[in-house]
Amino acid sequence: MAKRFIDSAGHEILFRYDRAKGNVWNRGRRYFGEFQHADGSPACDGDFKEVDHTAPSRSIDGKFEARFIDGKVVLANKVSGEEIPEDEPLFLLRGRDALALDVLRQYDLVARDNGCNDLHLAGIQQVIRKFAAFKVEHPERMKQPGVTRHLKLEEPTNGD
Repeated sequence: MAKRFIDSAGHEILFRYDRAKGNVWNRGRRYFGEFQHADGSPACDGDFKEVDHTAPSRSIDGKFEARFIDGKVVLANKVSGEEIPEDEPLFLLRGRDALALDVLRQYDLVARDNGCNDLHLAGIQQVIRKFAAFKVEHPERMKQPGVTRHLKLEEPTNGD
């Protein structure tokens, strides 16, 4: 039996079940076996988070995905595994947003003016192509943002 975990550095860890290896404890749970990195090298018992793969992750773009870890949805970098802290503001553009393509094109210009690397620029262009294709393939789903008024403003804090 193998289970998947994410360590505190965001690396995927495999847990291989083997009673002969003895007990391994993780966050109050007892496991029989050993933790290993994906390449098979041993991983020390540390602060691992169990990944629930009965609820698969959902890719957000080429860089980020939503994962179900320890009973909650976590947004993380797909490559490094770094989680986005809950106190870090996020902004999401959907393909159906009639203004999104213009915003993405403006972001591309600002990124170029600021000397972002070629990989980042290529990622922006990839997203622009996806949004443009969606707009052509699904014109019936395009809408002016806010028209449905499905927005709940947060209560103002001292910083707002």
